[in-house]
Amino acid sequence: MRPFARAKELLMTIPGISDRIACGIIGSIGIDMTVFPAPGHLASWAGVCPGNNRSAGRELSSATTHGDPYLRGWLGIAAGIIAQTRSRPNYLKSYYHRLRKRRGPLRAQVAVQHKILTAVWHMLTCDVAYHDLGPDYFDHKPRSLQYQAQRARRLIAELIEQGYDVSQLIPEHSA
Repeated sequence: MRPFARAKELLMTIPGISDRIACGIIGSIGIDMTVFPAPGHLASWAGVCPGNNRSAGRELSSATTHGDPYLRGWLGIAAGIIAQTRSRPNYLKSYYHRLRKRRGPLRAQVAVQHKILTAVWHMLTCDVAYHDLGPDYFDHKPRSLQYQAQRARRLIAELIEQGYDVSQLIPEHSA
């Protein structure tokens, strides 16, 4: 691994990727990313992309594509570490927990694997370290006014369901 020391150091900046996992990822895909024109190509080759099942203009649920089983194993270990450790919060961990609520733990884990592999492609292509967006990235992401109003209604309904009196909290113009 001596010739690949720089790439290994870069990969180890991603949360959940240890020395051994970084070696496994480099052993599976190498460090030459010119083989993959875009991060989606790498993710598809690795088998962490959702399948494509369209019929009559509708997109149906389908399994992930087949890919490199060794790379999927290393990415699965990294995603499992991110999901289950009590480490400090980060973007990937918040992304996993956010998706797990809606899609379930296995689909959320595959989505985190896809995010990790996309970051690996960018890091090895541009020779840059991982930049974490932070655990509150989704809270401060700019949203439309319609989304903000919908979220306010949902949160108010949740408070009412919990038994709180929110008549003082509701502004006059939105009632």
